[in-house]
Amino acid sequence: MRPIRLLTAALLTTAFALAACTGAKDAELALIAAPATGDVYAAELSEFSGYGFTDDAGKTIEPAYGLLKVVAVDGDDVVVITESSAVDDKAPSRQALRGDLAAVAFDDSEEIPLSGAQLREAYDAGHIYAVRRPTAP
Repeated sequence: MRPIRLLTAALLTTAFALAACTGAKDAELALIAAPATGDVYAAELSEFSGYGFTDDAGKTIEPAYGLLKVVAVDGDDVVVITESSAVDDKAPSRQALRGDLAAVAFDDSEEIPLSGAQLREAYDAGHIYAVRRPTAP
C-alpha cells in the first residue's frame, strides 16, 4: 500500500509543477503577443545582433546569451537593444532578468527591429527564453 501512496504523491507533485510551468509560459506568451516599451527578454543575443560578442580575453562567444530590452513599440512590432555584455551560458541572463535591471547596461548603438511574428518565432524557437515586464517605479 505504501508504494501506491508514494506514487500518488509523486504524480501530484509533477502535475502541480507542470501546471506552474504552463502558467508561466502562458504569461510570457501574453507579454510577447502584446509587447511594451521596457520589456526585457533573456535571449540568445547572437541570433539578433549583427555584432560579435567577446569575453574579457577577447575570445569570441558563440552562442552569446544576455538580455534584450524593448525601446520602441509600434503595434506588435518592436525595436530592441542588446545588453552591453554577453556570456556563453543561459543561466546568468535568467538570473539577471529576476534581479535589479537598473544595474544592467544596454548598448543603444544597434537598434534591432523585430516584427510581432519574428518575436513569437524567436520565443517558440528558444532564442528568447524568458520574459519580464518591469513594473513602473
